[in-house]
This record gives sequence, structure tokens and C-alpha cells, in this order.
Amino acid sequence: FDLARFEIDTLNSNAKSENPLKIEFLPSDEEDCIQITIEINSTSQKPQAQSSESNKKSISAVATSLQKIQYALINQPAKSNALVLFSFAACPENILTSPWKTAVQYLEGFKNFIQEQTNTTVYQIDMLLYAVILQAESDTILESRIHGLHALEKPQLLEIDGHTYPLNIKIGYSNIQQNSFTEASFNDVLEQAYNHRLAKKDSVSEQQLTATLQDTKIELSLLEPKLDQAEPLQIQSNSIEFSPKPQVENTAVEKPVQIQETPAPHIFKTSAILGQIAQSLEKGEIQLKYQQLYDKQDSNLNTYEVSSGFIFENQWKKVSNLIDLDDDIELSIKLDRWILVEACKQLHNFITQYPEAKLIVNLNRHVLFHDKQFPELISKLLTIVGSRQSHPLILQFDEEDIAKNILETQKQIGVLRDHGAEISIRRFGSSISSEAILKQLDVSLVTLDEKFTKQLNSDATMTQFQHTLEKYHAIKPIELLLKNLNDMNSFANAWNVDVRFLQGEYFQKKLDHLTDVQDQ
Repeated sequence: FDLARFEIDTLNSNAKSENPLKIEFLPSDEEDCIQITIEINSTSQKPQAQSSESNKKSISAVATSLQKIQYALINQPAKSNALVLFSFAACPENILTSPWKTAVQYLEGFKNFIQEQTNTTVYQIDMLLYAVILQAESDTILESRIHGLHALEKPQLLEIDGHTYPLNIKIGYSNIQQNSFTEASFNDVLEQAYNHRLAKKDSVSEQQLTATLQDTKIELSLLEPKLDQAEPLQIQSNSIEFSPKPQVENTAVEKPVQIQETPAPHIFKTSAILGQIAQSLEKGEIQLKYQQLYDKQDSNLNTYEVSSGFIFENQWKKVSNLIDLDDDIELSIKLDRWILVEACKQLHNFITQYPEAKLIVNLNRHVLFHDKQFPELISKLLTIVGSRQSHPLILQFDEEDIAKNILETQKQIGVLRDHGAEISIRRFGSSISSEAILKQLDVSLVTLDEKFTKQLNSDATMTQFQHTLEKYHAIKPIELLLKNLNDMNSFANAWNVDVRFLQGEYFQKKLDHLTDVQDQ
């Protein structure tokens, strides 16, 4: 059916054309999609002695990548267009030595990754080369969309039959014009796109965002939430070492040195993870994932949650709630600062397309409770981002961490709001402190614990869930976010409970760059 073609002929002698309509069905790269071309012959009637061989050749023609791209440009014209090429920057050795089935699945995973990240049709140029067409109503917006693809060149992982394989992508592009995009120029366009890599240099504003990491020094306070641990806080890092209790001459200084010389097994394991974080941080390989929220009120259409992670022992490791970071608070703060800067780079670029965009950035508690310069950093970042929104950054922390120091959080919320950021709480409802938090903290948005999503599976538990929400709303009118709505049923059932924001793979998967789910 993909290659079917039919024509409508007429025997009416008064018709202007013997074959007024020709329709051809083309192979489509999108599931459940039919792609057709319609050729209308408006010229005068041709002699009936037309070559039958010529007709056969026309009927049996197979659409090429060039033709499909040309059709796309004709059917969806835009002022600014670019052909973006995706190829391998490197191929893992275990794929080269793997069975044929695994290699084929790896290539399919590569193509699916491109499809998922770009949300547009992927054209296969050859076995190892794929292309997409990006379009926009202006050159500025097109450049913004292309620039957003930078993050896809970071090391990725593909899962095949329970095993993970590294994926390293090379991206290039070429601006094209519909009128000059012909068969004669196709090879030149491909060559230019293959060689024209995404710009390595950041814009002036992005360079300024990066510079803020050096502008504000990390000055750690001695604050530690009282319920965190019974023993006095001791922090060791590459450059600092202190305790809330006064040091006793030289003995307290020597003890950490002894611990470093004869590490316990769990400390050694922790050091491996921290070492990987430090290494990934230095190389800029910490990955940020963006997931768009669905607003039932259709007013905040471009709000995104930002999560982050890194590759450790060929597996994906989340950064938030990573207990290992308690062993190096300075590294934890450096990590969260870097995450904020990279997220702000994406936001700065993205507001060119969507000026009302906002980010909910997941962070660990150390930057909130221990970094004295944190509010100053936020203020500088937002100045450079240049958003017209009053509070485009929402900093999200874990409920358990907030519950251990509500009074200090209350103080920090006021300071951070004055500097342009709001605070949200994730895993809300996971502890017995949820109601106390609502009563004492001035927060307007919380992300509900994932256990509530499971309560959508039956009427009884859904009713119980709604009663819990009514209890929260009775304390304070607050905006609630329900996550992990990964299928149609859970997404549909979420409309039956009193939450405003919905999030999950059914609406948009977690992506490596900011993009609107309706971008096409």
C-alpha cells in the first residue's frame, strides 16, 4: 500500500485532460500515517498515442529521500528552513562485534532517538545517516531551534534487550530554500550539512551565564537541619573541611586524614560515584532532561520540569536525592550551580520562541541551606536570561529535606523570591509533614508524590486521593502537579481529580532540550 498509485481517467471528450487526477501513496516514517502526493494535470489533452512504457515507468517510480523532503517543503512551506543531519560521532566496539539483530536494533534506536527528540519526520539518507527538516517563521527562531539541539551531542545510552549501549551523535545542518532545493543540489546540501557542525561557541549571553559560576564564590554556612543526623556535621571536600563544633587543637584535623588513608568499603564506593560526578561536571557531560507540563487551565503552556543525571558504570544515575552527595557538600553545590547555569542557557535560547517559558529545576538541599551566595547567583542568572516573566525559575526541593528545617526554608523562600525565583516541593505527600509545610511555608506549587498517580487506577483509591487533595486545598489554595501519567488511561483519569498540572510521557517524554510538544 505504501507504494500504491492510481489515476482517474475520463472518456469525456470535453475534458481538458485525459488524466485529471493522479494520486501516489509514499512510504512514511511515522507510525499510523499516510503520506500521499496528488498531481493535477491542468494542461491540454495529450495525444492518445502516449508511450505505454513511459506510463509504466511513472507508475513504478519509488520515492527517494530527496522527493520526500521536497514534498514536505511544498506541503508545509515556511520562511526559514534547514536540513539537519544526524550521524555517529563514534560507534561502540560492542556493537561492532554484536550479533546482527543487536546491530539492527541499535540503528533503529538511533533513529527513534532522533524522532523522539525532534518531534518531526526523520528521513533515512543511508544506513548511518538521518535527516530532519526544521522550519520556522523567521531566521532568528530557526537559529534558536537549531541551537537547542546542542544537548543531543552529549553522551547518550540506548537500551537493547536489557543491556545499555553508548550513543554518541554528530549533528550538522545546512540552511535551504524550497526553490533551490533540487536533485542537482541535493548532494551539495548533504555535504554542507555534514561538515557544518553546530556552533561550539556559546552566545555572549551564554558566556555571561557561564561566567557567573566564577563570579560568585562558594561560601558555605554551618547550618545543618537539626533532624538530619545526631552527630556533628563533618564535611570533607577537595578544598574545605569544617565542623559546626569548635575544633580541638590538632587531633580533629588529623582524624579526617586517617579516614582518607584507610577508607571503609562504603566510603570507597561513594568516592567512585563522586569521582564520576566531578569528572562529568568538568567535561560538561551532566545531562539535563526537560519535560513539559500540561496545564488544565491552558494559561501556562510552556512550563518544564528539569531533572538531571549522569552515566555511571554504563547506567543512568539521577542526581536528585542522591545520598552520596552528602559526603561532599561543596561538590553538591557546584553540581546544582552548573545545572542552573545550563538550564538558564536553554531558557535564554528558548524564550526566543516562547517568551512565557518557565522552568522547574530540581535541586538538592545543600545549595539551599549551605550556599550563602545562592540568592546572588539566582539574581545574576535571571538578569542575563532576560525573561519578561516575574519568576521564570522555580527551584524544587525534596519534601523530606524541607521538613527537617521548615524555619530556615521559610526564611530562604522570602530571600529567593526577592531575587526572582520561587520554591516548589517535590514528592509532596510522602511524609507526615505535608500539612505542616502548607501551613508554615509560602509556596504556591508542589509536585505530588508518585504514589498518588497509582491511586488513579481504581474508583475507590481515586476517591481517597480526591479527599486528600481537598484536605490540602482547605489549608491553602495551592497549585498541584501530578506526574508519571505515562498512558492514556492515567492521563484521562487525572482530569477527575483536583490538580492543575499534568505531566508524563503520554503528553511529552523527557527530552534533552526544550521543545514544545506541538512543534512540528
